[in-house]
Amino acid sequence: MLIFSLQDVGSDLVLTATGSVNSITGLNVALINQPGGNSNMNASAGLFVAGTGTSFNQYNNLSGPLSIGSGGGFGIATGGSSGPFAGINGSGGSLYTEGNYVLGTPINSTSFWTGASLASYGITPGVYTWTWGGGSGDSAVLYAGVTPIPEPTTYIALAGFVGLWLFVWHRRWVKAHQSAE
Repeated sequence: MLIFSLQDVGSDLVLTATGSVNSITGLNVALINQPGGNSNMNASAGLFVAGTGTSFNQYNNLSGPLSIGSGGGFGIATGGSSGPFAGINGSGGSLYTEGNYVLGTPINSTSFWTGASLASYGITPGVYTWTWGGGSGDSAVLYAGVTPIPEPTTYIALAGFVGLWLFVWHRRWVKAHQSAE
């Protein structure tokens, strides 16, 4: 699963991409190693791309929202970008990856739009999901202006730490009360 987060951070708009693309089942290959690759955004087209690259791949046939708001302005990241190229074009039903991307490879990309905000780009806050390939496929989720929901393993780890803390507290409590007698 590919997870995007688009947030207002101070006076900037920040897009991050994490996770990986594990399957292209159900997608049609449109472009492979196409020269170029700028981080850009257009809310009415459902277009957002993080990272940078010298080439990109385009896969078509995504299912999901056509837009992420009413803003029609096109904007290239003005504050810089890092990490591999990754993005979605909802209206075109397209997934973008770095030109030399290998399925399953972790993606960690960030792009900044200096002096911009969700509102200035006409982005509607919410959670947007695109899927491909049915049950054997993959998905991408955009958290725009909302906090991403932690993975289930985060809750398991938290429960383990609470359990450990309770165990230590109980032992200390028993020890303190035994020595008081």
